[in-house]
Amino acid sequence: MLAISRTIPFRKFQSAIGHSTYRLNTIVVGLELVALGHDKPKELNIKWRKPAEGQPARSVANQAKTFALLSAMVYGTDLFDTFLRDFGAEDWLGFKQQTIFISGKHGSGQGARDFSIRERAKAIVDDLGPKSIEQADVELVLPTMLALLDLMAKWRNNIVHGSHGKDRQIDEETRKQLLTAAEYLKEKYSNVEISRTLKSFDQGAHPTRKDVTVLLASLQNLSRLLDVAAIRRVAPDVSAVEAIADQLLCGRWKPTESNRRGWAEFCEIWSRKPTDRSNGITKALAQLAITATSEPVSPHLSEGYVNELASLAREDVARRLGL
Repeated sequence: MLAISRTIPFRKFQSAIGHSTYRLNTIVVGLELVALGHDKPKELNIKWRKPAEGQPARSVANQAKTFALLSAMVYGTDLFDTFLRDFGAEDWLGFKQQTIFISGKHGSGQGARDFSIRERAKAIVDDLGPKSIEQADVELVLPTMLALLDLMAKWRNNIVHGSHGKDRQIDEETRKQLLTAAEYLKEKYSNVEISRTLKSFDQGAHPTRKDVTVLLASLQNLSRLLDVAAIRRVAPDVSAVEAIADQLLCGRWKPTESNRRGWAEFCEIWSRKPTDRSNGITKALAQLAITATSEPVSPHLSEGYVNELASLAREDVARRLGL
């Protein structure tokens, strides 16, 4: 049966950053073989000179590992930046205009200062409110993940801009939250010692593999938590899911001056026999976040929704959806 399990912005984010720990560990395994003196396979057609064995090989591998870790941190932070922008802009999630303004970086805050990525995420959290989020998450998990986000963003900026200025240091609120949550973080994220991580940041050192994997994992957890809360808020029952389905299909099929592809798809689907339209409707819904899933976040779409829509004449569907 069809239901909403994740939004399109979260789906894109998860697709890009998912399995990051495994991917980074794969790089580390390959580099360890380089450090141990292994050569590249003959069939691998790239230009690469094997370093001298011993310390030179270890040094080359360590430098490459650092490059990969820093790249992953920058990539992950920028992906989350895009997620926030797209997530807040999803009309059917019903965020307030001020939330869209802040999360989408459509302006600046007090003193003409750009909104930080933590402030943008916090705007979404505040909009969702405690009723949409589990109490335990409100009290500990969310504040901790927002603090990790702040740490990651500041570390990313220090790496990219090559400085550790006052505006790129974490504040006392972030530091206190992370140290308060030290035991939770140790249990949740493979025995990470957050005090050591903070010390590395303060000293301007590069993040370790564990630092990066923990920070990337926290981004995934934060985005998932926001995604689930937003879906549950707007889709508490079957009738709400049906209204969302209508809204999403309208947004996809309604013609505009600059884009008539959706209208062409709609006309093509309704040129088929009523019994053959269901597949086209189901495919369109799947591309709009309503999919066949074994892990639904929303209630399931009623079994008759797709068939009922498919049975209507094109003019009736256009009228119902507001096309």
